[in-house]
Amino acid sequence: MSERSGEGFFPADFAGSLWEEAGGDNSAMRARYARFARSAVRCLPKKQRTVVELYFFEKQSRSAIARQLGVHPSTVGRRLAAAQGAMREMAAVCMDAGLFLT
Repeated sequence: MSERSGEGFFPADFAGSLWEEAGGDNSAMRARYARFARSAVRCLPKKQRTVVELYFFEKQSRSAIARQLGVHPSTVGRRLAAAQGAMREMAAVCMDAGLFLT
C-alpha cells in the first residue's frame, strides 16, 4: 500500500459528502469549503498544521516529513490523525451553524 494512500481522509471525505448533497452547480459550496479548509488549517496547533501543510500541500511522504522534523513516522501519522479529528469537529460546528448550506 502506498504511503500516501490515506491522502483522502480530508478534505475529500468531508467535501465529497457536501458536494453530493448540494447537487447541480456546486461552485458556491466548493468556495465555502475552500475558505473553511484554509481557516481550519490555520487554526490547528503548530505541530499539526506543519505536518498537514507538508503532507497535503507540499505532497511530502510521511517518512520524508519525519526526517525533516526529526520525529518518528508514526508521530507524523498521529499528528495527521489529530488534525483530521480537529478539522472534523470544526466542520461539524460550521455545519450546525448552517455555514455549508446552499
